[in-house]
Parts: sequence; C-alpha cells; structure tokens
Amino acid sequence: MKISGLICLSAMALCLQRAGSLQCYWCLTPTPGDLCRTIKNCSEEQAWCFTTVIGPTSSGYPFKGSRTVIRDCAETCKQSNPNNLGTTTPTYCCQNDTCNVMSRAQAVTTGDWPLAAILLAVIIALKRQMSA
Repeated sequence: MKISGLICLSAMALCLQRAGSLQCYWCLTPTPGDLCRTIKNCSEEQAWCFTTVIGPTSSGYPFKGSRTVIRDCAETCKQSNPNNLGTTTPTYCCQNDTCNVMSRAQAVTTGDWPLAAILLAVIIALKRQMSA
C-alpha cells in the first residue's frame, strides 16, 4: 500500500511540473540582456525558451562589450556552440519557466533539481520497502 502511494505521488509531481504553458522571457528586438525581462506565456506547442546573443561575442577575455539579446518561445530550438569558430550569434535553449535569462549551464539544469530530488526519494523508499 505504501509503495502505490509513493508511485501516485511521484506521478502527480511529474504532472504538476509540466502543467500549463511554458513561460519565457521575451524581447523580439535586440535588447540589453538585463533589460529583457518581459514574461510571455507560450502556446502549448512551444516547448522551448531561447536566447540569441547579439553583439560582440568574440572580443576576447573577459568578453567586454555591450551584449544584446533576443528572447522568445519556440516549438523547436537548435542550440549553437559559441566555442565554434565563426559563431557570431550563439543561441541557448532550455525548457523550464523563465530559464532563458540564465547562462547555458544553469538554464539546462536548474529547473530539473526538484523533480530529480523527488524521484531519488521515491527510488530510495522503494528500495527500502523491497529489502524489508
């Protein structure tokens, strides 16, 4: 009985995390990154948030210069690798609410930690139930 309750709670947590439409930061014209803070409700088909960086991206370390961005929702997103030679407007993609304001590494991982913690707790509880 306890195991089925944990499975039910896990399923509910998964459904709640993805309920409703995605929200992304939105600015369709090149805007300074720290000023692009309008939140947009994406359509159900739009499962991605993206940020395209415009401006000096190859000015060398420590990357001085004015960076502007375009941010929006998208049905699909192809992330670029800014380390490739010739990449002048890198695009970063993510799939969590308002994730397209962060760096690439944070955007990809931050929103998944609560779900990962819940799943880990369920796995540990199931393992303890089976060994008891």
